[in-house]
This record gives sequence, structure tokens and C-alpha cells, in this order.
Amino acid sequence: MHAAAEDAGLPPGQVDAVTDSYAAAQLDGLRAAILATGGITLASFLVTPHLPAGRSGGARDAGASRRPRRHGDGTPSPTS
Repeated sequence: MHAAAEDAGLPPGQVDAVTDSYAAAQLDGLRAAILATGGITLASFLVTPHLPAGRSGGARDAGASRRPRRHGDGTPSPTS
């Protein structure tokens, strides 16, 4: 930004002022983005209170609990 202001022909005092203003605006934007991200994260906890705390098993376990395994002839296999 400093070089662009100098290339535009601005006096040194204005170059410094423009550079400082631009740096401050970038920091303000970064702070606002971090604050918004934190706010969205906290809000997501408020709307998702009933999610499970951990995994109850793999995909194989979930499928096994819904339907019994069957042999090739269609008869149910004994549960283990």
C-alpha cells in the first residue's frame, strides 16, 4: 500500500496517513471477522443442545442393529 501511494504521487505525510489508515482498517476487519466467527460458534451450541456427546459405534454396528444378518439362503444368522 505504501508503494502504491508513493507511485500515485502523494506527499510523504499523506502516504504515511493513508498507510496507517489502511493498516487500521485491516485490523478492524480482522477483529470483526474473528468476533463474528466466535459468535456464530457460540450460537451453534445454543441451537444444538441434544446432539450426542460421542460416537456410539462404527457404521457396521449401526447397520447391524437395524436389520439382522442373514445367511445366503435367507435365514437369519444367530446373534453373537
